[in-house]
Amino acid sequence: MKAQGHSFDSWWRCWFHIWCCIPHVWLLLWPTPPRWANGVAVDIPSWDSLGQTLIPSAPPPVTLDCCCMNQKGQRLDPTPQTVRLFRERNGWCIYSARLWLALELKGISYETVLVASRGDTFDGSLVEEGDGRPEFLGDQSLPLLQYAQESQLHEASTEASSIDLLRELDAHFPESIPLFSKDEPDPVLFMAYEFEKAVPSNARYSPRAAWLFCNEEGFRLDALHRSAFEKFLDQAESLLSKYDGPFFCGQELSAADVVWAPLLERYSVQLPCLHDQLVPRHANLRPRLYQWYQAMDTVPAYACRVRGDGPSWRRVLFVDPWWPKADLWHPRDTVGPKGELLLSEQECCAIFGSTEVGSDVWDDYAKSRPYVSKNPRTEVAVSLIRNREALSKDASNWMEQEGYVSEFSLDELDTCFRAIAWILGLDKEANSFPADDPFFQRVTCILIYLDKRLCVPRDFGAPSAAALRKLCTEFSSRFGQVL
Repeated sequence: MKAQGHSFDSWWRCWFHIWCCIPHVWLLLWPTPPRWANGVAVDIPSWDSLGQTLIPSAPPPVTLDCCCMNQKGQRLDPTPQTVRLFRERNGWCIYSARLWLALELKGISYETVLVASRGDTFDGSLVEEGDGRPEFLGDQSLPLLQYAQESQLHEASTEASSIDLLRELDAHFPESIPLFSKDEPDPVLFMAYEFEKAVPSNARYSPRAAWLFCNEEGFRLDALHRSAFEKFLDQAESLLSKYDGPFFCGQELSAADVVWAPLLERYSVQLPCLHDQLVPRHANLRPRLYQWYQAMDTVPAYACRVRGDGPSWRRVLFVDPWWPKADLWHPRDTVGPKGELLLSEQECCAIFGSTEVGSDVWDDYAKSRPYVSKNPRTEVAVSLIRNREALSKDASNWMEQEGYVSEFSLDELDTCFRAIAWILGLDKEANSFPADDPFFQRVTCILIYLDKRLCVPRDFGAPSAAALRKLCTEFSSRFGQVL
């Protein structure tokens, strides 16, 4: 009996211990998702995994930034191996946009060198310290073009030289899509030359804010009179009425559209910011010009990469020197009364029109460019993956400079950027995550930073910017305006 009792007691104690441990056994066997910052339970892939999944196999065209190269002590070879475009680094310059658009339309392979603009400061000084401008460029104005294996620089910073270089591209690359007609006289050339006759003649020179502000001393930061802009828009409407088709020379896009597009695009946002109800993109007031805007929105090379967006063109006006604060050297009464811009960013988005594109337009753009992602959202994700280190440092500096209270370490910033790349690349939505989750509140902070720092087309094309801004709006709505 004693032995039996001992046996029963041992069995009972063994069973009791097993029963008590069952929960712990199940915890060991149950797959628990990794826990990230602030306790959020999500499984965010590594940067390497995201890169392998999202980055196209074909490498992108070479883009070099002179400012970054200068900081790293790097020097540019004066003789390129392929066509090389020197353009203003932020995408503001009218003439740079023309040449860039022409190369994209013609499908010419080229590399880009981004250079800081000169002569675009309040006092008209020519150079920013440390801009890294290559010595062999000398004092030549942007944009500049080099052909493969040639050291000669072709300038396109005036109306005449800009149109001449566009014509030269047709001759140099006869197998590419022609931008000019072979008719004599050439109607495309006529329409291109009409641009110079139409633009306001008394505007102050500016690579950043072209044909907007007065040139007269004492009024150089005041917008041109409304009538000067109306005359320009009316002339565009008249010229577009000469042919049966949405473009300047009829049904086919040509060099004439390349010449007119950059300024008409900027004016569509900037003019209503300066003069009440001066709306270039107006179906009733200027129907042919309105049709032209709509037609350009369907041109893949333009709509997907070279075109800017409403917030970016407004921000050009919203910062110094064009909308300057009073200071010791430039009191308010010497630059004219300014007040506020007439449109908010949201209103600029509405008046500019949607920068989203249909899948057919994006697919048409991407089919001859194997380095382009499958859709605009993924294109943003790829950009984040490639630039993650620089973005984390910039975000930290920007939050400090703007006065935002930030407790983000560089590691936390890196995790947030990785989460955004994952959300964009795998097409996730804000409502996929709990609204009270503190981690995604911090992700929203970084989305707001990206929205405020984004410059289009500097950083990427307008459809990709629209995807990022839309995600920012969705997260801000769900998790709150946390900055």
